[in-house]
Order: sequence, then structure tokens, then C-alpha cells
Amino acid sequence: MKQILILSIFSFGFSFGQSSEYELQSLPKNPVYFIDSVKVDKVEMQNFKSEDISAVSVYKDKATLAGLGEEAKNGVIYIETKKFNKEKYVNFFKSSSEDYAKIYSKENDDSKFVYILNGNAMINSSEHDLARLQGIKLKSLIVIDKNELQKKYNIFGKDNGVIITTSKE
Repeated sequence: MKQILILSIFSFGFSFGQSSEYELQSLPKNPVYFIDSVKVDKVEMQNFKSEDISAVSVYKDKATLAGLGEEAKNGVIYIETKKFNKEKYVNFFKSSSEDYAKIYSKENDDSKFVYILNGNAMINSSEHDLARLQGIKLKSLIVIDKNELQKKYNIFGKDNGVIITTSKE
């Protein structure tokens, strides 16, 4: 009798843990994916290497998703690549400073630059952090050479410093 009771409890628990096909179908489907402002499918999204990704944002609130319609009912995943963010901040800085535009055009790369934001050196600068400056009021953007960078900031191994000052408003 004891064995029958244990077997009955086990069987009930096992059948209770099973999901019907209807329940499985009612689970949320995939969210909408964007990479660098371009809508992509899950397969394309999976082709990106993690080291190329600068930022990931997940949106689930109704206000944000309203413009995307019914397909976004399960959320939106917005991915920004390092290349995309670098293009954003480089273009912004070029339009904000003639000196930056000249030195960047000469080098065609900023790997030998160090960015100094409001007095803090961004030694391991993030493309995402620099790209976000586009929406902030810029007070000044000044390019300094290697000697001044070493003297004022004690930073070696870089050819130029880019001193960025933003408004605190």
C-alpha cells in the first residue's frame, strides 16, 4: 500500500510538471533586434563577436516600444558596435574642433590619443562613453601634444591628448 501511495504521488508530480503544447506556444517569442540602428534577425545578431559590441540596451516599457508596433511586444534589444560608436564620437569631435579634425585626418586613427574628460584621463576609453558625449553640451575640446600630455597629466606612450570639457547642466 505504501508503494502505491508513493508511486501515485510521483506520477501526479511528474504529470503536473509537464507543459501542454498550448502552454509552450503561449510563451513570449523573440524580441526585435537592432544592431547600429538597423533592424536584424536573430541569425544576423548571432554572427557578431562579443568583442565587437560596445553597448547593449534592452527596452521593454510600452512608451519606448509604441513606435515599433505589435512586433515589439516582447521587447527590443539594441546593440551598438565599437565601430559604430567610434564613428559617432569621431564625427562629433571633428565637427566641434578644427584641431581635432586635422590631427585625426593626419593619423586616421585615435589609438595614440588619450581622452581627458572633465579633468579625468580615460586611459581605457570606452567608445560608448565617448559617443554619449554627443548629447551633452560641450564647452571645449582642445588637442594637446605629447610633451604637454606628459607634463600636465603624467601620461606617456600617447602622441596626443584630447581635453574635453562639458557643461555640468
